Amino acid sequence: MIYKLLFDADSEENRINKGTRTIFIDHTNTRDIEYPGIKKEFFDTIIFSENIIKDWPNVNLYYDSKVSDKEIDYLYNVISWPIIHERVKTVFELKNIEGQALPQQNFLSNYNTKISRSLSIYPE
Repeated sequence: MIYKLLFDADSEENRINKGTRTIFIDHTNTRDIEYPGIKKEFFDTIIFSENIIKDWPNVNLYYDSKVSDKEIDYLYNVISWPIIHERVKTVFELKNIEGQALPQQNFLSNYNTKISRSLSIYPE
Protein backbone atom coordinates (compact mmCIF):
# COMPACT_ATOMS: atom_id res chain seq x y z
CA MET A 1 0.00 0.00 0.00
CA ILE A 2 1.25 3.48 -0.83
CA TYR A 3 0.55 6.52 1.33
CA LYS A 4 0.98 10.09 0.21
CA LEU A 5 1.21 13.03 2.59
CA LEU A 6 -0.54 16.14 1.35
CA PHE A 7 -0.39 19.65 2.74
CA ASP A 8 -3.90 21.03 3.24
CA ALA A 9 -3.48 24.42 1.55
CA ASP A 10 -7.16 25.32 2.07
CA SER A 11 -6.86 24.90 5.84
CA GLU A 12 -3.65 26.93 5.86
CA GLU A 13 -5.34 29.70 3.86
CA ASN A 14 -8.23 29.69 6.38
CA ARG A 15 -5.73 29.98 9.26
CA ILE A 16 -3.99 32.89 7.52
CA ASN A 17 -7.33 34.63 6.94
CA LYS A 18 -8.16 34.20 10.63
CA GLY A 19 -4.74 35.55 11.64
CA THR A 20 -3.41 32.24 12.97
CA ARG A 21 -0.40 31.51 10.82
CA THR A 22 1.69 28.41 11.42
CA ILE A 23 5.42 27.80 11.22
CA PHE A 24 6.81 28.05 7.69
CA ILE A 25 10.35 26.80 7.16
CA ASP A 26 11.75 29.47 4.87
CA HIS A 27 15.50 28.75 4.91
CA THR A 28 17.69 25.63 5.02
CA ASN A 29 21.30 24.60 4.67
CA THR A 30 20.48 21.77 2.22
CA ARG A 31 22.07 23.58 -0.74
CA ASP A 32 25.40 23.58 1.14
CA ILE A 33 25.41 19.87 2.00
CA GLU A 34 27.84 17.60 0.18
CA TYR A 35 26.72 13.96 0.21
CA PRO A 36 28.11 10.93 -1.70
CA GLY A 37 26.30 10.39 -4.99
CA ILE A 38 24.37 13.67 -4.76
CA LYS A 39 25.46 16.73 -6.72
CA LYS A 40 26.17 19.75 -4.49
CA GLU A 41 23.13 22.03 -4.15
CA PHE A 42 20.76 19.09 -4.76
CA PHE A 43 20.65 17.39 -1.35
CA ASP A 44 17.14 18.75 -0.81
CA THR A 45 15.94 16.30 -3.52
CA ILE A 46 17.39 13.19 -1.85
CA ILE A 47 14.26 12.19 0.04
CA PHE A 48 12.29 12.08 -3.20
CA SER A 49 14.73 9.52 -4.62
CA GLU A 50 15.20 5.84 -3.82
CA ASN A 51 18.44 6.57 -1.95
CA ILE A 52 18.65 5.19 1.56
CA ILE A 53 20.44 7.71 3.75
CA LYS A 54 22.70 5.84 6.15
CA ASP A 55 24.56 8.75 7.71
CA TRP A 56 22.41 11.87 7.81
CA PRO A 57 24.43 15.07 7.53
CA ASN A 58 23.59 18.06 9.69
CA VAL A 59 20.37 19.36 8.18
CA ASN A 60 19.24 22.75 9.46
CA LEU A 61 15.76 24.15 8.84
CA TYR A 62 14.89 27.68 9.92
CA TYR A 63 11.70 29.63 10.54
CA ASP A 64 10.83 33.12 11.72
CA SER A 65 8.96 33.28 15.03
CA LYS A 66 7.92 36.86 14.24
CA VAL A 67 5.66 35.32 11.59
CA SER A 68 4.53 32.35 13.72
CA ASP A 69 5.63 29.92 16.40
CA LYS A 70 2.58 27.65 16.07
CA GLU A 71 3.32 24.00 15.22
CA ILE A 72 0.97 21.82 13.20
CA ASP A 73 1.13 18.13 12.25
CA TYR A 74 2.60 18.78 8.79
CA LEU A 75 4.91 21.77 8.38
CA TYR A 76 4.97 23.71 5.14
CA ASN A 77 8.49 24.44 3.95
CA VAL A 78 10.53 25.98 1.17
CA ILE A 79 12.09 22.66 0.03
CA SER A 80 8.78 20.72 -0.06
CA TRP A 81 9.96 18.02 2.32
CA PRO A 82 7.12 16.14 4.04
CA ILE A 83 7.88 17.23 7.60
CA ILE A 84 5.60 15.78 10.23
CA HIS A 85 5.23 16.21 13.97
CA GLU A 86 6.44 13.42 16.28
CA ARG A 87 2.82 12.60 17.17
CA VAL A 88 2.13 11.79 13.48
CA LYS A 89 5.19 9.54 13.35
CA THR A 90 3.84 7.73 16.42
CA VAL A 91 0.51 7.12 14.65
CA PHE A 92 2.37 5.83 11.59
CA GLU A 93 4.31 3.39 13.76
CA LEU A 94 1.13 2.18 15.52
CA LYS A 95 -0.44 1.50 12.11
CA ASN A 96 2.76 -0.17 10.80
CA ILE A 97 3.26 2.49 8.14
CA GLU A 98 6.93 2.35 7.27
CA GLY A 99 9.18 5.02 5.85
CA GLN A 100 12.64 6.39 6.19
CA ALA A 101 12.83 9.14 8.77
CA LEU A 102 15.53 11.65 9.56
CA PRO A 103 16.77 10.66 13.01
CA GLN A 104 15.44 12.74 15.88
CA GLN A 105 17.65 15.73 16.35
CA ASN A 106 17.25 19.41 16.95
CA PHE A 107 17.26 20.77 13.44
CA LEU A 108 14.29 23.15 13.31
CA SER A 109 15.56 26.51 14.50
CA ASN A 110 13.89 29.84 15.11
CA TYR A 111 16.37 32.33 13.72
CA ASN A 112 15.07 35.14 15.94
CA THR A 113 15.43 33.47 19.32
CA LYS A 114 17.65 30.46 18.52
CA ILE A 115 15.06 27.96 19.82
CA SER A 116 15.44 24.46 18.38
CA ARG A 117 12.88 21.69 18.06
CA SER A 118 12.89 18.08 16.93
CA LEU A 119 10.71 16.94 14.03
CA SER A 120 10.40 13.93 11.77
CA ILE A 121 10.70 13.78 8.03
CA TYR A 122 9.15 11.03 5.92
CA PRO A 123 9.54 10.63 2.18
CA GLU A 124 6.51 10.47 -0.09
